[in-house]
Amino acid sequence: MVAIQVGRDILDFVNTDAVRQHVLKTYRPTAVAIVENEKGRILLVKSAKGSYWGFPQGGVEESEEVVQALLRELEEEVGIVAADVDVRTYCLTERLDTPHARKGFLYGKQYYYFHVGYRGSSRIVLQREEVSDYCWLSRHRAAEFINGLNERYRKKKLGMLAALSKLPRASNGAHH
Repeated sequence: MVAIQVGRDILDFVNTDAVRQHVLKTYRPTAVAIVENEKGRILLVKSAKGSYWGFPQGGVEESEEVVQALLRELEEEVGIVAADVDVRTYCLTERLDTPHARKGFLYGKQYYYFHVGYRGSSRIVLQREEVSDYCWLSRHRAAEFINGLNERYRKKKLGMLAALSKLPRASNGAHH
């Protein structure tokens, strides 16, 4: 069973904000999972649509809580089931403006980043329509990798690096 270690007050705030985005149709709420395995490695996935690398993520539906969307997207995109994860911390919220409306939202996406611990008993199975590849990297290598991404994704990669920097120090002795 999934363990949610994020406080109810924080989850209420994030969920209220996501509902507001749906009502106002401003930014599309998007749940982002910074998945860290027991060895202290971070999961990065390559989008099949845009050929860019990032963390597993997906849109929050109107009737869905943000953590529900996070868990659904993990299972859909990479086959990680809720029973194998702990939602450890909420890292940050970031808005990304786009030059045109997307899926009925006026300005772009609003990303809700969460740190997710992965216990690893479910196998990584890619949904090829969404994800074309994946890799596990140490926190340090993940930050270097993200920083080296195409400048076209500059604002998005800055948000990813900011979220990665908010992760608590590993307590399992993993080296970073």
